Amino acid sequence: MCGYLVPSWEEIFNGTLSISQKIRKKKEDFQVIVAIARGGWIPARIISDLLGITRLISIQVESYKGEERHSINMLDDVTILDDKKINSCW
Repeated sequence: MCGYLVPSWEEIFNGTLSISQKIRKKKEDFQVIVAIARGGWIPARIISDLLGITRLISIQVESYKGEERHSINMLDDVTILDDKKINSCW
């Protein structure tokens, strides 16, 4: 077995339900969901459906080369988010 976390579909879906409930409890109006490419897009899409947030964008972040950790490298321009309300929920 590799050293990666491989969640089941049920764990992913239950996690997205939990995150969606936390966001709803905040009673704030979010305009966009930012998905992290290579692992975060599917959960972000489920959350966007559950919350009715239709704007969903993706960014790519690298911090590994193979199995070796390196510094974080932002590969996308996120200036399009400058005027948006963004919240981390985990």
